[in-house]
Amino acid sequence: MTVFKNILLIDATGSIGSVVLDALEKESIFTLTVLQRASSKSQLPAHLNVVTVPDSYPTDALVAAFKDQDVIVNCMTSLSVADQFRMVDAGIIAGVKHYVPSE
Repeated sequence: MTVFKNILLIDATGSIGSVVLDALEKESIFTLTVLQRASSKSQLPAHLNVVTVPDSYPTDALVAAFKDQDVIVNCMTSLSVADQFRMVDAGIIAGVKHYVPSE
């Protein structure tokens, strides 16, 4: 069985993402990283690894953020379909093993 250690969470402060964040933080076996938009005003706990990217989610910034991650958990709303496709493509380029979409 494959063990996943590095997890990156997208939209950790939304209605779904905040619940997922709480659950993942309870599991000490994971190294958790959160992706945050540059314009975000949300306050995340200081102990979290936070990667900030431009609001337009450029592919090169996403690939850099996704590097060395085993799993991407995307909790964005379904209204952001174009951004989600870009994130899937960036995950493939970065070599992410699993991508969990919000829908």
